[in-house]
Amino acid sequence: MLIEKIADLLQTLGIGTVGTNIFLMDITTQPSNGIYLTNTPSTSPNQAIEIYEQSVDFWSRNDSVLAGYNKLKAIQDELNKRSGYDMGDYRVYISYSTGMIDDMGDDSQNRKIQKLSINFIYTPAIGT
Repeated sequence: MLIEKIADLLQTLGIGTVGTNIFLMDITTQPSNGIYLTNTPSTSPNQAIEIYEQSVDFWSRNDSVLAGYNKLKAIQDELNKRSGYDMGDYRVYISYSTGMIDDMGDDSQNRKIQKLSINFIYTPAIGT
């Protein structure tokens, strides 16, 4: 899945560690501070050529508003308007933010929740 390769890229970039503070699909109650990646509804694949478009939400939950924001800002700085890169079996033509970092309120334990959405336009890498 593309989302797994995105998590691996975030780890390579030093933003966090998959399984420690970067998680896929489910927003769990623990640990207190983390980045959670979820797929969002996306457009249908191009019917003429093999190009896909996937939106991914990057959720931050953190005891510190600033620390959570800074993690999402680091992701935005790395992935917004990034073009022509490979992630495992995928060739990403471009990734771009679809908005700014949104304040989504607090969870039941008063940890700040924030969200960043990024769109990826990609194709399976040649030879896969």
